[in-house]
Amino acid sequence: TICTDCGLPIKHQGLFCAAPSPHHCANDGCDAELCKSCSESYPLVIRSNVDDDPSSPEESKDELLKARIQCFCKSCFQRLSVLDFDKTYDVVDPPPDVARSGVTFVFVHDGGGSRAM
Repeated sequence: TICTDCGLPIKHQGLFCAAPSPHHCANDGCDAELCKSCSESYPLVIRSNVDDDPSSPEESKDELLKARIQCFCKSCFQRLSVLDFDKTYDVVDPPPDVARSGVTFVFVHDGGGSRAM
């Protein structure tokens, strides 16, 4: 079996390995098979019920406690992540309905500081 992300053969750990090999992308409908290294490269924290929007800080905290980390293939990770991977920079600014503080942060990513590595 070949890893969908890196293209290398997936090594089976042996008869008594506790971890399934190959690893599969956590996205429903994705049939990507990943090696151990690639399966650990693209984790996301997923809320237990993404359809419910918490209306209070207490509900937000409860949702975060129920959230779990899942591993995805690179293409699903980039599609599901809140980051825009078509850009090489991020602008942190308040939403349009919030009064501006006068401060805008622009992060330019390159080399080892890239969030898209």
